[in-house]
Amino acid sequence: MIELKKGEIPPLLEDDDDDTHDTETVFMVHDQGIDLEHGEIYLFSDVEWSYGGGMDDDVIFSDPGVTYVMALKFIKNLRILSQHLDDDETILIHQNTPGGGWVPGMAIHTALTMCPQRTVILNYGEARSMSSIIPQAADRFLMMPIDSKFMYHTGLFGGMFTGTQIDTEYLEHQKAMFRMLDIYVDAIKRRKGKNHKWSRDKLHAWLTAEMKEKEEVYLDPEEAVEHGFADAVFDGDWDAI
Repeated sequence: MIELKKGEIPPLLEDDDDDTHDTETVFMVHDQGIDLEHGEIYLFSDVEWSYGGGMDDDVIFSDPGVTYVMALKFIKNLRILSQHLDDDETILIHQNTPGGGWVPGMAIHTALTMCPQRTVILNYGEARSMSSIIPQAADRFLMMPIDSKFMYHTGLFGGMFTGTQIDTEYLEHQKAMFRMLDIYVDAIKRRKGKNHKWSRDKLHAWLTAEMKEKEEVYLDPEEAVEHGFADAVFDGDWDAI
């Protein structure tokens, strides 16, 4: 058996006769979030973060969402698979993250748009905030049935700024929100959602009004498909993916 150090990437194996293949596949999935054998990536948070806030015991948050660490790992994994697969093959991405940062999320989104292979994102749990934007860059976006949710909102921004910095940051936030609306509108048009015949301006206005009224707009899997935010609800047929 090949001995692997933490963080070491094992070589691709071709029809091995020994028992190293399964061991290495499990190691890579759990340690690096990539399955070289099956062409799959796991877009999951794998770290915890804490906030002391002056208390004796830190408050532990089990899932920080989309971070720069997640983005770096995902982009590396996507490039590794892309280089080892033929252009006509499919990369399956398992997603389970409750949204997160705009900048790292858009880095993932951009990487997906540049991938030469067909990409499919299968969402578990909630496709929320940034994790509702990332899948729009995939060639196909599937949601798990019943308990998965799709959520979009205007997002949050904040921090310690000077007066001038506040103005600058707000302008950048507005640009990001317009970009987000464009991504959703493109998705609705591409998938022929129920309102796809509306003009882009009307769709922008409708999405904005929904977010203003509800703050956070939640959709069940079927509703997400109906509106054009997702392609289908996963029916359990792994071969069809």
